[in-house]
Amino acid sequence: MRHSTLCILMALVALPVFSAEKDKDDFSPLFDGKTFDGWEGNLDVFRIEDGAIVGGSLQERVKHNDFLTTKKEYADFELRLKFKLLGNGANAGVQIRSRRVPKHHEMIGYQADLGNGCWGCLYDESRRRKFLAKVPKEERTKIVKKDDWNEYVVRCEGRRIQLWINGKQTVDYTEEDKKIEQKGLIGLQIHGGPPSEAWYKDIVIKELNASTTDSTGSPTAEVTGVVTFNGKPLEGVSVVFTPEHGRPSMGTTDASGKFTLSTFRKGDGALRGKHVISIAPMTEDAKPAFPKRYWDAEKSALGAEVRKGRNHFVIDIAD
Repeated sequence: MRHSTLCILMALVALPVFSAEKDKDDFSPLFDGKTFDGWEGNLDVFRIEDGAIVGGSLQERVKHNDFLTTKKEYADFELRLKFKLLGNGANAGVQIRSRRVPKHHEMIGYQADLGNGCWGCLYDESRRRKFLAKVPKEERTKIVKKDDWNEYVVRCEGRRIQLWINGKQTVDYTEEDKKIEQKGLIGLQIHGGPPSEAWYKDIVIKELNASTTDSTGSPTAEVTGVVTFNGKPLEGVSVVFTPEHGRPSMGTTDASGKFTLSTFRKGDGALRGKHVISIAPMTEDAKPAFPKRYWDAEKSALGAEVRKGRNHFVIDIAD
């Protein structure tokens, strides 16, 4: 007989998460022009040349999509960088609010796209696998300087994503699916395909403070947890919490089955009420080691009723 249990650890009270608002002109460098400090990825594919990060090669085919990512996660921010693509059929992009697919070269999340036919478009990489917002076809090639440096500005605030290339706005998109995570890594892509290179430089960021409030303007509380199946940690699955109070949020488990969410309202009663929980693989073609019925929040047997706010959940599924 299959059954599930949800254990709520009662030791800690929900803690508010605050971030100091930075000065409007306070952009911090993400890349120092010399080292990969703060970044991680396949250094056989990515290199530093002339003060820029370069992905790919003009001497041989790019075997598959590859990404250089920040080690730090970002939620609400304005990102500015310069880019250029070299090679026939070159394609690339800037991942935002994204995750690495565990034990795979792919990423999952929003992509500010680059390349012929998709300049300035917003794509959902490895998740919905479709363009979420497009630039009119006749305008796409007009906004970029071919084989030369161009500027990308990416602004994420709340559920809104805006893109600009060379000062022209190409996307103003608001995410309607409240289960989609609005926090994650920033990544620089070189797309698999013919010999090509993607160059990135002058990468700076300004963090915004929208992520510290929910839709009502109330400060949010950070929630952590761990997911196990038959006592063993589950890696690389999305955990969606739909609380009775506050906003839904999604986290992704690491190799230890741990996840972190910024959701719910501040205060001792932040987690009070009935919570619906679902767990699903990060991509549709993944083969999770747990029953499919947990993927849908409406069908999932996972749930909890908490009478006093706590900030740590242990979700153990027994089959």
